[in-house]
Amino acid sequence: MGRVVLDQILELLQGPDILKIMDKETGEVLFKGYKGILVQDTEDFITLYGVKPIKEYHVHCEIRNKEWAKRGLVAPMLPEALPQYSFKDMQVNLIHEIEI
Repeated sequence: MGRVVLDQILELLQGPDILKIMDKETGEVLFKGYKGILVQDTEDFITLYGVKPIKEYHVHCEIRNKEWAKRGLVAPMLPEALPQYSFKDMQVNLIHEIEI
């Protein structure tokens, strides 16, 4: 079986999926945010990295409180996307972490 490249993974994910794409060797975060934003606003990113093979792929469950800073919790990956409503003050996000 051949290597899976970034473009192939991106085809399977949906616009509201949260991604974190990193360079495995340097640890540099190349993109973090919604898949829809990546495809819409960063065509150069896709051109540059789309054919890169996937070295690791993880899905992380992030459970956060909207008052994370006040409570001394670790910052969520996308703090601006926290809901203003509450379900016992918690939110669950699945984050697709892709290392190329």
